[in-house]
Amino acid sequence: KWKEHKNSALMKKYLSLMNSMFSHSTARKLRFKAVCRRFGLPATLLPQYNTTRWNSWYECVVANYGKLAAIPTFVSEECQKYAAELPQNLLDLKEMIEDQSVWFTNSLCLAFTTTCMKRLSVTLDMFQARRPLSHLVKGRMDALCTYYNQLSTSVDQADFGIQSILQSIEGLEDDSISQSLQLCQQICSSASLSVQHYIASQSSWNFFEDARVFDPRMISGSVLSRDIAKYKAIHWLVKDMNNSALLEEWSIYVAQQEADLRQYTNLDFDSNEHFDIARYWKDRRASLPRLAGHALRALDVPVSSADAERAFSSYNKLVCSSRQSLSDESIRVLHSAAWNGDICGRFKGYE
Repeated sequence: KWKEHKNSALMKKYLSLMNSMFSHSTARKLRFKAVCRRFGLPATLLPQYNTTRWNSWYECVVANYGKLAAIPTFVSEECQKYAAELPQNLLDLKEMIEDQSVWFTNSLCLAFTTTCMKRLSVTLDMFQARRPLSHLVKGRMDALCTYYNQLSTSVDQADFGIQSILQSIEGLEDDSISQSLQLCQQICSSASLSVQHYIASQSSWNFFEDARVFDPRMISGSVLSRDIAKYKAIHWLVKDMNNSALLEEWSIYVAQQEADLRQYTNLDFDSNEHFDIARYWKDRRASLPRLAGHALRALDVPVSSADAERAFSSYNKLVCSSRQSLSDESIRVLHSAAWNGDICGRFKGYE
């Protein structure tokens, strides 16, 4: 939705042209690195994006924005080198850069996307991680909606990350600044509507809302109801609700205090608080066996299609041209071994 928005058309064309520049030319890659060094930028290549790799388009945007100062010089030197027979992609890039209005709009879109799509990109990265996440889905998606709703009415250049681009052009008229802000607002409004529409279309949304009950911070902080009957979207919990042992465990769970949770809270490298929910429930297998079993099952529910996509890749590696005689049972066993071989690595940082 973000890259297909009408206001992103110029940036989309630019990224496509840059993507084609380095496909079959090692020498050009070396020349690009040399230009980057001259501008004091990291001598790294621009990543190429494809539709099947998570976040590759955004990574491409960020990299291009980071090297924006060197790209006009690089394109100009490449055009001089191929002056006799200029390739079409170089010609198109040259025309974009020479048209000040087009290049300004493209630079603006790169800066804005780098800044404002970051939260969406981080959320996508988090949702493809192989660790307990179902209790975080509701909060993350609500935060995305709130963030893009706020940006859709903001008039602060810093919120969109475009102040340096606007300040780089002397004598820029107020109308141009206003139009630039409106461009950013429209895309953020579209992003917010897309997130809301996506949430409304998900049959699993009620489950992810109720899965928060297994986050003890939500209960001790009285964010959620302490009535177990409220969580009807967790089907296996509903089936066990009349069990006296479960109800007794539930009463113990909801009576805990915030102080009981401190030992499971630590700071990561960015000084952000991190709650080790997997360790919390594993520690309660002895004291709250039924509830811990329900919790760990809910927390381990996949929150995205990433694992399914990885499974296809895994099968492609197992059943290759030289292994066409494997039985179905052998394939299942091999795939299970390959998939679960890194079971400890999946929960790195949660132990």
